[in-house]
Amino acid sequence: MKDFRIVLLFILSALLLIKSPEAAAQAIDVNTSDRNHRFEAWGTSLAWMGNEIGGQSNAQGREDMMDLLFDQTNGLGLNFA
Repeated sequence: MKDFRIVLLFILSALLLIKSPEAAAQAIDVNTSDRNHRFEAWGTSLAWMGNEIGGQSNAQGREDMMDLLFDQTNGLGLNFA
C-alpha cells in the first residue's frame, strides 16, 4: 500500500510538470502612457493591526509605529485606514 502511494504521488507530480498548450508563453504589451485609473487613496485595514498598535502601553512606540505607516516623507505614506 505504501509503494502504491509513492507511485501515485510520483505520477501526480509528473503530471503537474507537463505543460499544456494553453500554458504557452504569451507576449503582453504594456503602454505606460495610457492612463485609465487614478489612485485616490493608499491604505490598510485596521483589522490586522488595530489591537497591536492601540494596545501599546508605550505612547512613543505607538507614535513611532503610526509615523512609519502614515508619514508622507519618512514612512509608507498611507492616507486611508
